[in-house]
Amino acid sequence: MNLQKVLKEQINLISPNEKELAYLKNETKKITDMLENEISKQRIEAEVFLGGSFAKNTLLKKDN
Repeated sequence: MNLQKVLKEQINLISPNEKELAYLKNETKKITDMLENEISKQRIEAEVFLGGSFAKNTLLKKDN
């Protein structure tokens, strides 16, 4: 087994799969929209943005 294959297998073990990412993106969109709506209603000058590993696409699975 070569190094590239081992690394790819390990990345697949620690990275969320497509279904998990789609779910997270959908839920994040709902929350962001809700926050933006409330900010607008309250006439607050603020911006909602994503940061961290989710925004950078470097998200890892949490150990169970």
